[in-house]
Amino acid sequence: MTMDTKMGNKYAVSSDERAEDCYYIFTEDFKHALGWMFVQKYFMKNQRAAVKEVTTITNYIINAVRKLLQDNKWLGETSKRKSLEKIQQLVKIIGFNAKTMTAQNVNEFFQGMRITANNFFRNIIQIKSKSLKLSLTELREKPNRKGDDGDGIFSVNAWYDSEMNSITIPAGILRNPFFNIRSPMSLNFGGLGTILGHELMHAFDNDGTLYNAQGEYSPWLTTSAKASFERLSKELINQYSHFKIPGTSLHINGQLTLDENIADNGGIHVAYNAFLKWKSSQNVHYMLPGLPLSSDQLFFLTFAQNWCAHFSTIALRNQLRHDPHAPDMARVLLTLRNSKEFAAAYRCQSGSYMNPARKYQVW
Repeated sequence: MTMDTKMGNKYAVSSDERAEDCYYIFTEDFKHALGWMFVQKYFMKNQRAAVKEVTTITNYIINAVRKLLQDNKWLGETSKRKSLEKIQQLVKIIGFNAKTMTAQNVNEFFQGMRITANNFFRNIIQIKSKSLKLSLTELREKPNRKGDDGDGIFSVNAWYDSEMNSITIPAGILRNPFFNIRSPMSLNFGGLGTILGHELMHAFDNDGTLYNAQGEYSPWLTTSAKASFERLSKELINQYSHFKIPGTSLHINGQLTLDENIADNGGIHVAYNAFLKWKSSQNVHYMLPGLPLSSDQLFFLTFAQNWCAHFSTIALRNQLRHDPHAPDMARVLLTLRNSKEFAAAYRCQSGSYMNPARKYQVW
């Protein structure tokens, strides 16, 4: 038996696993070309209108975060000033950077490489080598806060970066079911807006409070503010840790999921307040035909729809053990149980399951 055969028998992976590995390697290392191709095929037609509307949603949510911080009772003046500086200097990256995401820049990145269809390993080595050289040239430069490298353009995701104090909303998520330029804004705020609210609140979770407005490591909570933050966090940890996943005997690790739970609860709050502010400026409020729900109810329904999913018990156990996110059903149920605005919109009876007397939030 040859060495190749022995190694293959011992370390072989299924074709499905190999295909998945190749996919992730390919989408990471060819992100410049794939990002440009995605934008050209799926985003350019409605790009200007989509970016304009998403910018509007984002700005309303940023203003809602600003008001949340201004009205906060436990931050104190010093911490409040630092928190407001973060939201004031936040960098927004929406869709893609049109100045750098061009065919010319993509071609320049691959210049000098010999990319072929039958040598995957050599292709990757060439790209890794080029990426390393580019990284080394940037060592003495200021950090890039504009998202110029094509990273994640086609990702169905959004993210906040503490070290850049930036929020990225890539082109990939600006589609159904999260956003549609023809949908009522109740759906766009409830879908994409709650995700943006979630990401913005990461600027003020355990990690976010360690970085200042320029993305530098500089913890800005005073001793008093930190004590209040930790007290409220412990209450949220306790609530999530005592929640039993419906249909199982499984519980959430409230400590492991704390930062994501802070972002979920604060995010829906600022997104809803942003929606109310936007709605107050409009004369017409569109409803969905055949669905007797108010725009406020549609907002919360769309938020819940974001997290529709089905898990096997094995997958659920694995997630509870390792994932910093709570299971999807908990992200819906606990976030809405903590929302007095949800209870008002759906007229939930006081003391009922979805409207408990005690509600928990850090922000």
